[in-house]
Amino acid sequence: CCLLDEIFVVFGTLRLRDELGASPQVQALAFGLGALAAALGLVLGERLLVRVEPLRLLRVSCAACALAFVAWLWVDSLVASLALLLVVELCAAPLYPICAAQAYACKPGESGLVAALDSALGWLQIVAPLGLGLIADRWGLELALACLLLQPLGVALLAGGDQKTAGSVVLGTGLAIYGMDLWCNPKHFGELAGVFILTKLALRAHGIESPIGRV
Repeated sequence: CCLLDEIFVVFGTLRLRDELGASPQVQALAFGLGALAAALGLVLGERLLVRVEPLRLLRVSCAACALAFVAWLWVDSLVASLALLLVVELCAAPLYPICAAQAYACKPGESGLVAALDSALGWLQIVAPLGLGLIADRWGLELALACLLLQPLGVALLAGGDQKTAGSVVLGTGLAIYGMDLWCNPKHFGELAGVFILTKLALRAHGIESPIGRV
């Protein structure tokens, strides 16, 4: 859930400056208020979880976030853009906490595996800005911003699918991470730790208890 965090601030600022003509003061005000909206979203999310089932709240937040983001990309008014930006920040804020809580809840007694996967995905925070920058440079800022929709849409897919679908998505992510690691460090090909983790993820995706043991 890193796409609608600092990455959104960077590329959103470029849109406010280059396409809507916002001054540096307006840019700072927009994302300063956005941070307050995100904090409000966390508070509201915590209150709503008392009454609403977590996955339902997650799906609603994803839908609202995606719709607000598409509208934000569509409008060409600075005032409307600022208002929709606050809605995006408000709706995006609860996504990561709920996802993290559900990940730990789905794997009771396997917090180490969940924490390891969360740490392994940290490389996305480095690669994503570089990839989005290349997309913006080659095909335009709008397409790069549209790629940020992968966060709410991807989370909604995980929240709306069954355990096998979610497990398959996690397995695919693990394969991507393993491939990236081999590409950067070919000498890791001979190490078995990555293969063991991928095997365990594949078994879990199909509801089979892993004989490899707990990670």
